[in-house]
Amino acid sequence: MIAEAQNNRTIFTLEETRAKDSLIELIRLWYRTSIRDPNLLDTDAFVIPDEWERKINLLKRRAQGLYQKISNPQSEETRLDDYVMELNQWLRERFKEPRQKWQEPKVLVKAIEYDDEGNSYIKFQLNFFVDNMKLEDGQRGDRVNSQIYQEVVQYLKNSKINSNSNNSIAAEMIEV
Repeated sequence: MIAEAQNNRTIFTLEETRAKDSLIELIRLWYRTSIRDPNLLDTDAFVIPDEWERKINLLKRRAQGLYQKISNPQSEETRLDDYVMELNQWLRERFKEPRQKWQEPKVLVKAIEYDDEGNSYIKFQLNFFVDNMKLEDGQRGDRVNSQIYQEVVQYLKNSKINSNSNNSIAAEMIEV
């Protein structure tokens, strides 16, 4: 924290610590780790840090503003708790948006059908959410859809569902 006098007021500036266990350094470690995803494009290695450094700067400004109000409460003493709650809400809802219930993956059995030869077919639907759609040059959703489909098919082959009975499975992939 650096204090500076300006126009009969004390202005505080937060000085970022480089401690490895600080919130900001842990955020940087997290996004730098996410950049190692082999499916990301070279341009994504610039997009992700830019986005997170912008969010970190917003966090520092908001924290500095809160510290300023706490240090010089003047007529706002009764609202200090509101300012703390406001920062807390911003962190939860805007800094790193939490996963919503509708974003959770779902497997739905849509139907069981039979053909004329007595074979049964299970139709199911996979719903999944793909975040950061702008990554991978906008092709992230297609890649994830394809990858999940391949994994399902491989799982079914390994489970020998088709070879041990006359059952087969039809899958519909839905990306939300």
